[in-house]
Amino acid sequence: MVNLGLRGERGDLTNKNQYNRIMADSFKIEDGEISIETDKIKISDRSKKQNLMMMINSIIWVFFGLVTIQRYFTKGDDTALWTASLIGIGHFVVLIIYLFRSHQAGIHFDEIKSIKVKERIGRKFLDIKLKNHKLRRVIGVYNKEKLQEYLKALVPLRVD
Repeated sequence: MVNLGLRGERGDLTNKNQYNRIMADSFKIEDGEISIETDKIKISDRSKKQNLMMMINSIIWVFFGLVTIQRYFTKGDDTALWTASLIGIGHFVVLIIYLFRSHQAGIHFDEIKSIKVKERIGRKFLDIKLKNHKLRRVIGVYNKEKLQEYLKALVPLRVD
């Protein structure tokens, strides 16, 4: 079987065939693992919590921007207007982006539009675009090359 990135961790498994079977179906990521089954991909990570925290953070900064813009109208401080506009608009854009993110734990292959394994600034991640126009991002992929090869063999038409 192919070793697909569990970083050599055997755990309590003593049977080599059982170890190889598990290795062929799962990948270790930073905060959990990706398990590829016959009809779907199961992802166990902290995506729901991360999305919620980013959305709350953006809402707080948008609120701060609105309060600061209101202060401009009451006191006439030009600096407050520009900084608040930049902060408010920037975080409003981030909020909209996070509204179009998914945190599904199980994704059937029928729901997948495309899969890309990417790397930006040293961070490796898996982007799964769904047919409902949402994005499921899995951050912290350890073995990018082997995951990409495995996904190309599994779903050759949708992997970039």
